[in-house]
Amino acid sequence: PRRSAIVAFSAKDVYALAELVRRQRGGAAVIMGALSPRTRNAQVALYQAGEVDYLIATDAIGMGLNMDVDHVAFAELRKFDGVGYRDLYPAELGQIAGRAGRHINDGTFGTTGATGPIDSEMVELLENHRFSRNRCLHWRNSDLKFHSAQALLASLELTSPRKDLRLIRDSVDSLALKALMADGVILDAAHSPAMVRRLWDVCCIPDFAKTMPEAHHRLLNRIFRFLSNGAGKVPTDWIGRHISRLSRTDGDIDTLAGRIAHVRTWTYVSNQPDWLDDARHWQEQTRSVEDALSDALHAALTQRFVDRRTAVLYRSLKERGDLLAAVTGDGEVLVEGQYVGRLKGLKYQQDESADMSVGRALRSAANRVLAGEIRHRAQKLAAAGRDEVVWKDDNFLWWDGTAVARLSRGSNLMEPQVTLLPFDHLDAPSRERARHHLQDWLRSHIEINLSPLCKLSRATFEGPARGLAFQLREGLGIVSRAQVAELVCSLESADRGKLYRLGVRLGYQDVYLQAIMRPARLEMRRRLWKLTHPKEKVFCLPEPGRVTMDVGASMGDDLLTACGYRVVGGKAVRVDILDRLARIAHGEGKLGPFLANQEMLSLLGLDRVGLDLVLTGLGYKGSGKLDQRRYKYRHVRKKPGENLHHQSDTSLTPFSGLRQLLERK
Repeated sequence: PRRSAIVAFSAKDVYALAELVRRQRGGAAVIMGALSPRTRNAQVALYQAGEVDYLIATDAIGMGLNMDVDHVAFAELRKFDGVGYRDLYPAELGQIAGRAGRHINDGTFGTTGATGPIDSEMVELLENHRFSRNRCLHWRNSDLKFHSAQALLASLELTSPRKDLRLIRDSVDSLALKALMADGVILDAAHSPAMVRRLWDVCCIPDFAKTMPEAHHRLLNRIFRFLSNGAGKVPTDWIGRHISRLSRTDGDIDTLAGRIAHVRTWTYVSNQPDWLDDARHWQEQTRSVEDALSDALHAALTQRFVDRRTAVLYRSLKERGDLLAAVTGDGEVLVEGQYVGRLKGLKYQQDESADMSVGRALRSAANRVLAGEIRHRAQKLAAAGRDEVVWKDDNFLWWDGTAVARLSRGSNLMEPQVTLLPFDHLDAPSRERARHHLQDWLRSHIEINLSPLCKLSRATFEGPARGLAFQLREGLGIVSRAQVAELVCSLESADRGKLYRLGVRLGYQDVYLQAIMRPARLEMRRRLWKLTHPKEKVFCLPEPGRVTMDVGASMGDDLLTACGYRVVGGKAVRVDILDRLARIAHGEGKLGPFLANQEMLSLLGLDRVGLDLVLTGLGYKGSGKLDQRRYKYRHVRKKPGENLHHQSDTSLTPFSGLRQLLERK
């Protein structure tokens, strides 16, 4: 039940229980003897303030901590006492179970599901406060002898004359004394009662860190050597280095707890005023480091074992049986004021950490508010303006920062198909309205970007001009001259003029629309080609200003044509630039061999090596050194049926599909 303390007897079990309670009930405070007092108090305050309803603790809960606990659940009825595992004594069970109620209400105690029930006889003993009497107490001689180290050890091992007082054997401090006496240097230094007393004071330094005895004994050995030599003080730089290494507040829970334990050793040392030159300074220093580490440890415990969102949701569900949900202006979905996910566009993305035992109620509350909000957003999408929708290079339409529709090839190249992505909570009428609006947006977007082609499509022609205009529409503004050579030769002068006024250029290599050569319009052609070849790897166009590219292995003729480029001499050159170069070279070549001029170099943006490759690809043969090379057009006699012009496998036209069908037959 709520307001329970669950008791285990190892850090491993405490952490496992705390993690389980965090997932199931929102979190728990953690109390262990290894924690510093400041950290324990902060964890208790977390529980007392009601931020969590559960406390996971070791038997440290039974010593000096008064809290509002209604129920104590034992996760174990056995513990390791330093020697071996044993059952808990009735007095130990009673001391821990007595945390429940604390004379304010009738507290209860029991076990967790993984532990068997407490024996009925034991329950009766605990409920009636009947415990065995202590017939023996631990004892140590208080009359210690300091005239020699051996005398001190002998007085420590002196037994009591009374049978009900039992000597503590092998205590930490007496073992430390024996270890230090084994060092001849230490034994020689303890040559007077004062030095023997100081040796005993050093041996009494607690092993807060619970390190290996040898490591603790080495530390004590070093401290006593400092105190017995020279000025008889612990060096400032030595203690400073130790404290500096411990002052870091990063690390996990165990690391922070270990640093706190080590710094408490130095706190003990700093409180011996005659051991240090400025004991007050080191007392403040160690207290400051311990406080910082304790706060960091409390924060680490809280971060790991407390999920405030789950705690709030679980508490609200218990109290009202229902949860309140809302969507903020920036799309955050809140249930009982706690963030559980985000609405991006029309898609709800649940927070991964929101998967909890109250998940069904959580989803139900979120669904109620999401249905109305997504319907409202779908209405906004169905009325979205031109600048609100974006066609990205991933073949998706984006709105409100997220993808909302997928594009695919439609009935013709100019009209791709829009398919709305699957969205939960979106009804069919809202979905269809949004899809229809996006289809209209896409049609308008393509027409705006390819307006010269649309203008050509609306013009009326007869005869060869009509066929040429049709070929240009199918090729999205570019068609190989060789492919339409007969149509070009058959054009009337009036049709040539009309086509020219519409921006059509009858180039040496291609027939093309001049206005299509703008970067934004070539990008639109590239995207439309990409929709028809979804499995092909498509490169990006060069930045504006560059009109040539090096041809890569993945750059086929079809793709380059779709992007407005032709391969000539191993270089991809934009169609209109290639046509201008061919015209300049043709004009220069009428008078005989010619030198490549600066206009040609500037036009391509290449050096003389690149220009030489392109001119060679156009059919010109050069002779002489590169900077003085003269070019002459090579007249090659065609074989019967051979076409000297560049043939492009233009997949942007329906003829390519017809050719593929014929090849299959």
